[in-house]
Amino acid sequence: MTSLILRNRTVQQSSLNTEMLYLYPGLILFTLYLTQGVIGFEWELMAQLQQNTIYKQVSGFAFLAVILWQWRLYRHRSLQLGGSVRDILYSHRFYGAISPLVLFAHSMTFGYALQTILLFSYLLTVITGLLSPHAVKVRHKAYMQSWLVVHVVAATLMMCLCGYHIYVVYWYS
Repeated sequence: MTSLILRNRTVQQSSLNTEMLYLYPGLILFTLYLTQGVIGFEWELMAQLQQNTIYKQVSGFAFLAVILWQWRLYRHRSLQLGGSVRDILYSHRFYGAISPLVLFAHSMTFGYALQTILLFSYLLTVITGLLSPHAVKVRHKAYMQSWLVVHVVAATLMMCLCGYHIYVVYWYS
């Protein structure tokens, strides 16, 4: 009986450690990105790189690749593909947690008008992902349902705005 309880605690502890691998680094990166944008911190080398047209395109496509990679989980679940969702979910959480770094590489500023809306829809997607019911250990039905709706709607809005952003960037260049 004691070994069963200890094994159960080990499984719960392992699950908790796995969630913390994403939650805390993700929250730190999210907070750092938001803070540097609010206070107007500018890393000179990065600012110079971000002025280069080729760099902007490459970093933009890298950021788009990360965002599209994130939609793999939705595709896997909606098409009910066989196999384990667990590995895809871990990948989804990992890339979501580090994605503020990719955003920072693409743009340190919040932008103007549509870019600001795009940025905040992205940041809403990230923060809701980080505060998932599994990460914060909240099992209340209303939280779980509203969390999923907000996360998916923010991600969908972000993808629409991202497509429009790409269209405008290439149309006017």
